[in-house]
Amino acid sequence: MTTYIIRRGLLTLVSIWMVTVIIFLLLHVIGPFFISDRSFNPDDWTESISYFLVPEEQLADPVMVKQTLARAGLDKPILERYGFWLGQLLQGDLGSSVISERGIWDELKWRLPVSIELGVVAIIVAAFVAVPLGALTAVKQDTAPDYIVRGYAIALSAFPNFWIATLIVEYASKWWRWAPDIRFEHFWVDPMQHLSVMWLPVLLIALAPGSVFVRYMRATMLEVLRQDFIRTARSKGLQEFSVIVKHAMRNAMIPVITLLGLVVPIVIAGNVIFERFFTLPGMGKYIVDAVGDFDIPVIQSMVLVFALIISFTNFLVDLSYAWIDPRIKYS
Repeated sequence: MTTYIIRRGLLTLVSIWMVTVIIFLLLHVIGPFFISDRSFNPDDWTESISYFLVPEEQLADPVMVKQTLARAGLDKPILERYGFWLGQLLQGDLGSSVISERGIWDELKWRLPVSIELGVVAIIVAAFVAVPLGALTAVKQDTAPDYIVRGYAIALSAFPNFWIATLIVEYASKWWRWAPDIRFEHFWVDPMQHLSVMWLPVLLIALAPGSVFVRYMRATMLEVLRQDFIRTARSKGLQEFSVIVKHAMRNAMIPVITLLGLVVPIVIAGNVIFERFFTLPGMGKYIVDAVGDFDIPVIQSMVLVFALIISFTNFLVDLSYAWIDPRIKYS
């Protein structure tokens, strides 16, 4: 087990390093092609980027341009820029925004809890609702509950959740004169106000992973219910509820837990959309604003944070297999 954790941790570190290389190249090599209004000259990178990052009234002042680019380490050759950024990361420094000049760590301290709460609660809601429904559709195969639940799951997969959110807000405001509350407060400041703001985006984000969980749980349950050990359990006279819950569902959960690591990027994408839609002060809204301003330090850091979250989640998912099924050994 210890050997597996060390090996898995080293692979995670390599993956994170590859993310830093890819995002750096995308922003520092390919990015200027899209932000420069003239043919791109790699030797003129700082001049090209300054037209986007430096306020228009300061472009005529070379000192202000140089200071703005120097704050983010953007006035150096490309290899030095990467080394500068990587050195900052190894020291635990994510840098600061070129636009607002605020430290990125300072922004993360109050934005990260909002995004984590949205994502974690959405996954919990999706799992607690969808997993039992998926098991029910398998047990009641080809009956009315099966058709109804499957129909809803397919429909929710087909319709984008931001489109559903738009319909809810649009028609609720027209018919019932209701609109979602957007005055955000942290839970420890005003619990009721916090819940009144968060409940709708949480439910909407949960729709996408929930529909996936239902269909995946149904497929795995149908496969498990055909196994010999289920027939053996029934032949021993065990109650059907015990057979389904203690034997079938427990074995069917292993592939579903694997799926949990795959839905985290879906939830992160949902966070980015709904934090913007409901004006929630999370990381999603932060990175969207940074992309609009081509704020390179913020974009780099946020992509890295998202990569860390996804890698850590997949690491926990791998370790949870042995807890779900003690027969699994790490060697």
